[in-house]
Amino acid sequence: MSPVPERSRRDSKTLTVGYGTTSDQHLEPVITFDEVLEKLGMGRWNLPVILGLSFWTMNMSPHVLGGVFMAPNIDVTCQVPEGGFPKVLQQEGTNQTRLDHCVYVEEMQSGSMVDRPCELWAFDNSTFHSTVTSEFQLVCDSRAWRTTFQSIYTVGLLFGSSVNGFFCDRYGRKTMLIISTVMYCLLALGISWLPDLSTILIARFILGIMHPITNHCGHTLAMEITPKRHRRIVGPLYFLPWSVGVAAWGGFAYFIRDWRWLQLVSSLPTLLYFPSLWVTDESPRWLMVRGHHDRALQVLEKAARWNNVQLPPRDQLLAMMEDISSEAARVSGEATARVSGEATTRVSGEATAKRRTPGRQTWLTKLSGVTTSFTILFRTRRMRRTTLGMYGCHLVLGLAFYGISLSGQTLGADLFSFMALAGAAEVLAKFLAAVSIERFGRKIISTVSFSTTGVAMLAAAFVPADLVWLVTTLSLAGKLTISMCYTTVFLMTSELFPTEVRTRGLGTSTVMAQIGSISAAYLVDYLGKLASWAPSAVFGVTSLLAAGITRSFRETRGAALIDTVSALETQVFKPHALDASALKTHAADTQVQTEE
Repeated sequence: MSPVPERSRRDSKTLTVGYGTTSDQHLEPVITFDEVLEKLGMGRWNLPVILGLSFWTMNMSPHVLGGVFMAPNIDVTCQVPEGGFPKVLQQEGTNQTRLDHCVYVEEMQSGSMVDRPCELWAFDNSTFHSTVTSEFQLVCDSRAWRTTFQSIYTVGLLFGSSVNGFFCDRYGRKTMLIISTVMYCLLALGISWLPDLSTILIARFILGIMHPITNHCGHTLAMEITPKRHRRIVGPLYFLPWSVGVAAWGGFAYFIRDWRWLQLVSSLPTLLYFPSLWVTDESPRWLMVRGHHDRALQVLEKAARWNNVQLPPRDQLLAMMEDISSEAARVSGEATARVSGEATTRVSGEATAKRRTPGRQTWLTKLSGVTTSFTILFRTRRMRRTTLGMYGCHLVLGLAFYGISLSGQTLGADLFSFMALAGAAEVLAKFLAAVSIERFGRKIISTVSFSTTGVAMLAAAFVPADLVWLVTTLSLAGKLTISMCYTTVFLMTSELFPTEVRTRGLGTSTVMAQIGSISAAYLVDYLGKLASWAPSAVFGVTSLLAAGITRSFRETRGAALIDTVSALETQVFKPHALDASALKTHAADTQVQTEE
């Protein structure tokens, strides 16, 4: 029998790491958690959980895009009090006139005319019976609050995106999933009865915070209980119901024109998710990493019973769990030591340390540690170029993806049909992305999609406004291709950042996407008011710029993931290669590594 590898030698009374029996017995081959998942397959244990989590994503679409139908820009006229007169304005560059709905004119005793701010308005209820705009009179000086109703949710998304990873990793996927989904459901239903605007905005802000927590924990749990060979299908299609929800949102709003009833009815389907929580187990991978081996074993045994399969021997499973938890502890310890060491070097010298109290030094060390962990994304040339390029792409993604969905009214299209067709375009985009990215590569698909979005939106901006059908068609074409970009660029982001900084790179890039989505609401509302074509032009120009950025990235299809920043800097990429598997290393570096 061949010698036992050094990494798996243990005392004869303990389990061997990487082997299934004790060291004084016959040693069985190493098993991994992915191999255990392959044995479990897809069945009654994991498939209903994945479908339930995927269904949950559909319920968030109406709230992300709530401002389109709940707080629309509607026609309004000033209710002039007795003794006052409407103020007539001449439209610039034309002979046409219109009434000012924010100011009326009052005649003074001296005969002079004085402008007075309007305090009561009459709203056009021909399309919507009741809206946030009309109920709280969000016009004139209060107009910004109407846009804030839409953007406050994405501000919450920004905050939630920065903490979701910590909570899901610290307290578990299922625990945070229960907390976040219950809070989301209660707040979504409760908004229907909230009496004033301030509490409604606070509730929508918290909804926005819960959104990425439910998404992150749910998606992570789904991936951690899916066999490796099925992840290529489950991953891209997991968020497909979100797009179905966008299309359904247009249908809900068409039949329900009162915003409180619309809020209530569109939130009720969230209740359908909760029965699936009864059959949802905590992620066994997370339990192993945290050292809860008994609970992990119970989950795996339940999974085997429900899927009607046979697990490997118990000793092998326990050895695998010990190996996983030990490796996780080692990696975590090395990361903590590296960050703490760099931080201590930065903030403390001998003389400085003597002058600082221990508490002060600890605080500064932690602060410097956070700074160090962020600045590593910008220290080296290739890492800096990757980071800034991804930030630019994600900013454009958030701006154009949400901006096009919000701009139906500005384009002059029918709001309800435009939203439904935008959702249908997203569904088609996800299928096209899933099929094409493996065949043609991430770089080509993202570059072509960004370019097509840019051309379509610039064309929509300069098509005559009375050709509404053509403007709508071009905008929907842009929606389809920017949705393809969303799927492709997020995948490419996870592959371009080295393992050492992947979480930080993905997290900060997502923050840039949220900044873009926040900006989209104000850009469509304010810039669209000045010129209806302007938002489309901005989406078009920025998309073309993003296409240029993605053109500079390397292809990652079929390539092994790079682990460290230093490895990224020393790699040489074959010029003009479409396949990242053409990656190679300097001959000199290879020789040095061989000699070492």
